[in-house]
Amino acid sequence: MSTALSDEQCMAIFAQAKPIPQRPLPGQRLDLYPVTRPLDRPPPLRTAVVLDTLPPTYLLGWQYNCFEFMNAHEDIGFLEDHVSAFRESISKPLGAKFPHLIWIRPHYELDITNKTYTVYVATNFSRRSSAGAQQRDLIDGIMDLLGEEREPLWYRHLV
Repeated sequence: MSTALSDEQCMAIFAQAKPIPQRPLPGQRLDLYPVTRPLDRPPPLRTAVVLDTLPPTYLLGWQYNCFEFMNAHEDIGFLEDHVSAFRESISKPLGAKFPHLIWIRPHYELDITNKTYTVYVATNFSRRSSAGAQQRDLIDGIMDLLGEEREPLWYRHLV
C-alpha cells in the first residue's frame, strides 16, 4: 500500500499555501497597528498572526523629546553612563518600593534618529513581558518617580 500523495493531492495542498507573515515596516498598516494605543487596549503579542501580518513591537510607557527629558532628569545625563544613571534614579528606587515585583522593572529606549526617549514598563514580546501593564501600583510608582501626570500609552516601536 502506497502512502505517497497523488499529483492532484499535492497540487491541492500547495494551492492552500500562504506566504510567511511579515512584520510591517514603520508607517505601514497604521490601520491595524497605530502609532499609539491606550493603556486599556493592548496590542496583540508579537507572536500572533493578524490578517497575515506579524504585529510590530509596542512599548507601554511615556515618550519624551530626548532633550526635554534629559533637562528634566539631569541625574540621568545624556549618553554618559546612561544605564547606570537610569538604574540609580529610576530602577533602584522602584525596586525598593515594590520588592514583590522584582521581575518587572522599567526600561528605556533612546532613539537618537527620532530624538525620543521612552521609559517603558511592558512590551508585547510575550505574556510575561506585557505583565507590567497589569500592575497599577508599579505604573503609579514610575509616574511618581518621573513626575508624570499622563497615563502611559502603548507606543509602536519603529525599529
